Amino acid sequence: MILSYSLSYAQGYKPPKRKVVRFKENKIKKRVKSYDHQSGFNLDLAHSTGTKGFDVNFLIGEETKMFTTNYQYFFKKNIGLKVGVGYEYGAPYSIPYEGYYLQVQPVFNLVKFREKLFLNLMGGFSMVHDNYRGLEELNNKLNYGATVGVEGELMMGERLLLLTSFEQKYILGYGRWFWGLGLRYIMF
Repeated sequence: MILSYSLSYAQGYKPPKRKVVRFKENKIKKRVKSYDHQSGFNLDLAHSTGTKGFDVNFLIGEETKMFTTNYQYFFKKNIGLKVGVGYEYGAPYSIPYEGYYLQVQPVFNLVKFREKLFLNLMGGFSMVHDNYRGLEELNNKLNYGATVGVEGELMMGERLLLLTSFEQKYILGYGRWFWGLGLRYIMF
């Protein structure tokens, strides 16, 4: 066998060159859309199954202000549940008001823009202990109602999101509008 190979080589036969397969790095990066190679962030983390987050918000209403803290869990990709507590205070019609909230809201991620900006739809249940002497239905009573709203998220880092939200709460037929800003920390 060695003799036949050397004879064929001597007669001018050249065996075919082996092709070396090289992967181009750019093609691999394009396939992994949820990973930002410049910053090293996993951008799809915020709405993945099993993702847990904690957020703090400050909201401004027509005549009141509100602080909320929420725990959010995504049980399916882009579908989650937010549970939180809040404190509302102000002086509508110059009468002091306080409200203590418990909220449960399903969250659905509607839009992703360039894997850094997200728009979520929220809606759910609100229970509030109102303390407002100006209205009998809200004077030291436990009331409940519905909440609907939208929430925008901007990825600031792998685990940090800047939030903005617009919500409407319907408690005993009274509408309460809120616009707010907040931060969410992703805990995995």
